[in-house]
Amino acid sequence: MHFFTLHGVLMIFLFIIPGIPAAFGNFMLPLQIGAKDVAFPRLNLLSYWLYLVGVLIAMASLFSGPGPADTGWTFYAPYSIRTGTNVTLAVLAAFTLGFSSILTGLNFITTIHRLRAPGMTFFKMPLFCWSLYATGWIQILATPILGITLALVMVERLIGVGVFDPVKGGDPVLYQHLFWIYSHPAVYIMVLPAMGVLSEIIPTFARRTIFGYKAIAFSSMAIAFVGYLVWGHHMFTSGISDTSRMAFSFLTFLVAIPSAIKIFNWLATLYKGSIDMQPPFLLCDHFYHFILDWRTYWLGVGFVSHRYSCARYLFCGCPLPLCHVWWHRFYFLCGTALLGAKNVRPHV
Repeated sequence: MHFFTLHGVLMIFLFIIPGIPAAFGNFMLPLQIGAKDVAFPRLNLLSYWLYLVGVLIAMASLFSGPGPADTGWTFYAPYSIRTGTNVTLAVLAAFTLGFSSILTGLNFITTIHRLRAPGMTFFKMPLFCWSLYATGWIQILATPILGITLALVMVERLIGVGVFDPVKGGDPVLYQHLFWIYSHPAVYIMVLPAMGVLSEIIPTFARRTIFGYKAIAFSSMAIAFVGYLVWGHHMFTSGISDTSRMAFSFLTFLVAIPSAIKIFNWLATLYKGSIDMQPPFLLCDHFYHFILDWRTYWLGVGFVSHRYSCARYLFCGCPLPLCHVWWHRFYFLCGTALLGAKNVRPHV
């Protein structure tokens, strides 16, 4: 379990979340909107140093104290509170990395609002900028919830206040709610920038203007908004009420609509286009399959989980939250984020 915790923390907090927004957004956003730099260059530098500090703390948690954390990257309570491994340092690393993410989102939103070139309205911005804009709002609004939750875990381990520990009157399910209120929107911190990359590359290699510009732009904002409302589909087996399961099942269906809007507009852009089958375009083609498989999967989760939510083992003998989170992270997020990141360099 030590390995899975380390792997999850490194993959999610150190790689996928900052991958496209921090690595490519800081360079591409000012260029695409005609700005000399981001709005707060020093804040941007602070974000970078916080990221490095978070990396060092995460690495230090492996080799100090009673041993690496063994909770999994989700740090589920009450085990994360009671285990004798070095959870406090690992949680502090995630907390620090979260601050870095918040500062990046704040910088991007302010840059887009204040530093666009004269004559560049919102609906003249490149779609990659729209994806960074939607991502920035998620980083600002959702990441502080994770920070508060992880801070409570550290306080409970150090002082024993009893927020999540049922022995002391706490509620471990409350931890799941708080964690997934951040972590499901975080899915779109990972994938929305990759979708923005595709929205730039597809019209380039189809030799056409993008079809449905406003629809794609608004769908980015819709994904960011609806993504806040579906955290409960990670908790179908946690004992939530039937009404909650029905509501979250419906919202799970609903969140697929903005992604479908993007896909159909991308396909319409390709229709009757003069397609140049270069490697960036072929990577986009693989991206389609990841998106379609992902949304088909979630439709199944929305139905099956509501219909059989009392069953503990639904897929391959694993509890539902664990199984579909693994699938979600490895198949979809790694696939789409990596394909999006690989597309940037050839396109530039």
